[in-house]
Amino acid sequence: MKRRESMTARERFLATASFEKLDRPLYWECAFWTETVDRWRQEGLPDARKSVTDLPPNYRIPLCVEEYFGFDSYYLDIPVETRHLWPPFEEEVLEDHGDWVLRRNRDGAVEKAPKGFTGMRAIAGGGIQSRMDWQRIKAERIQPALEGRVPDDFDSIINSCADSDRPVRGLMCEHWLNLIELFGPSDLLCLLLDDPAWVKEMLGDLTEFFIGISEQVLRRAVPDLAILGGDFCYKNGPLMSPAAFSEFLLPEFRKVADLFRSYGVAVIMMHTDGDCRPLIPLFLEAGANGVHPFEVTNGQTIVEVREAYPDLLIFGGMDKKAVAAGKSAIDRELESKLPFMLRHGGYFPYLDHAVDPAISFDNFVYYRGKLNEIVERAYRTGTG
Repeated sequence: MKRRESMTARERFLATASFEKLDRPLYWECAFWTETVDRWRQEGLPDARKSVTDLPPNYRIPLCVEEYFGFDSYYLDIPVETRHLWPPFEEEVLEDHGDWVLRRNRDGAVEKAPKGFTGMRAIAGGGIQSRMDWQRIKAERIQPALEGRVPDDFDSIINSCADSDRPVRGLMCEHWLNLIELFGPSDLLCLLLDDPAWVKEMLGDLTEFFIGISEQVLRRAVPDLAILGGDFCYKNGPLMSPAAFSEFLLPEFRKVADLFRSYGVAVIMMHTDGDCRPLIPLFLEAGANGVHPFEVTNGQTIVEVREAYPDLLIFGGMDKKAVAAGKSAIDRELESKLPFMLRHGGYFPYLDHAVDPAISFDNFVYYRGKLNEIVERAYRTGTG
């Protein structure tokens, strides 16, 4: 198949998703911590030239970063709020401990959150204690109505999807994360053993919610990528056994994925942090054809995953810790993975999660330059 030249970001995305020849892979990263960009500004990152009004809503790549590194245009998101309750609870600080606070979040749960950092927080107490609580929350705040869950310019965004040169992303259906926000991870995992019937009931209710919301959107615009998932893995592997995943989550994911596929969604991406290798066969059985972000942990590498699953779309997987460590580590990381991944296709090269503040501006400049150099070499020699 002849390689296409000068493709748009959307064309590159869809060609990669189909394992077709393309002019080069997408130049992207998945996200940046605010603190990372703040650090880089102090280390020499110039301000953006564009106005923020030039971009779609919920744009995840800072303008100054996109311009400086010559990134491809990022996703056009179909902005539908499915992760949180609507209407939300009033947020309030319950205790102030100096560098961290205990607060009630928008989903009614109590969480511990650090001050001055947009990153990690922990659910300290769930907002649901009984089936009665769940039934009340479901009736009042988990209804498949778009009102309140979409912005005022939603119609304009929907109408722009068909002709967009950006890949269109929409419809996040992450059952597990929704329940974690309401129960906290420890209580939710215990509930799998203590009251499995109730967990299945709630997952089924969330599936009805996701399908009800999704159908309203899909009748008007079909995204190139939709998301399943929910961070059900950590650094040492899955938080639940494959048998538990098969029993509780797989049937519900399958129902949502079948809907996406019936409307022609090209990529159904499973999102989870941590080492997800034991669950990949079940992700595929559930209807996903891609996984993100392949954190480098517990021996998990994208080369091994590609060898085991030649048809899986792989997003990310470059070790952010190597980029923080400096040039030699960056060289080893990229040379050991990127040429192989480019040869086999179906790969979206970027780090294994959001770019965090441990990475200096100079190291990131070197990493992106080295990545571009390897890409250019591969495509010049016909090995990409």
